[in-house]
Amino acid sequence: MEDDMKLQIDKLMKALNVPSSSDISTTTLNKLNKAPIAGFLVDMVKILEQNLDFVVTKVVKEAVKAVGQEEEKSKNLIIYGIEEDEDLEADPDLNEKVMNEVVKSICGLTIDDGLAPKVKAICRIGQFDVNKSRPIRAQFINSRTVDTILKNASRLKTKPSLKSVYVLPDRTKEQRAAHAKLVHKMKELISRDNSKHYFIRGNVVKCVDKK
Repeated sequence: MEDDMKLQIDKLMKALNVPSSSDISTTTLNKLNKAPIAGFLVDMVKILEQNLDFVVTKVVKEAVKAVGQEEEKSKNLIIYGIEEDEDLEADPDLNEKVMNEVVKSICGLTIDDGLAPKVKAICRIGQFDVNKSRPIRAQFINSRTVDTILKNASRLKTKPSLKSVYVLPDRTKEQRAAHAKLVHKMKELISRDNSKHYFIRGNVVKCVDKK
């Protein structure tokens, strides 16, 4: 389909006598009589009709894939600031023990029996570097647990040994881009008026009066 469409655009460029498709404009098109333009439109419609099923199928597959990725990532957390050393790298059980301590510090006060939800799977992200600690991706049974942890993540600051630890959702590429825009917007609002406390919640920048 792309080759067929490119061929038609090349024909139109030749008829308009322009060097590139970026030179096609209302002004250049007005110089042609209706016949070449009508022929171009008819050919383009035929190409689209012939490939409509393919396009729709591709769009649907990509949408389903995106939903699946979001659902899977909604059960994950990305944890930063947990010190990494050779013992943790060589002993997954020890790594999980440290991770569970972090989760318990966040959730211990929100669960009736005081037990934190167990981490289903855990791994470091990226290649090992002796000079820095890689973030950790932790997977839980459901997204509700993740929501609870994120909601109460500020409790990490009450434990001296975990003050440098923070958690974030495991976002898709598209979600990261959208979140980056929100962060940029929040920074702009802070620069204009820092008398309020700004934060992101529900994909919206919100603010409250500082205490």
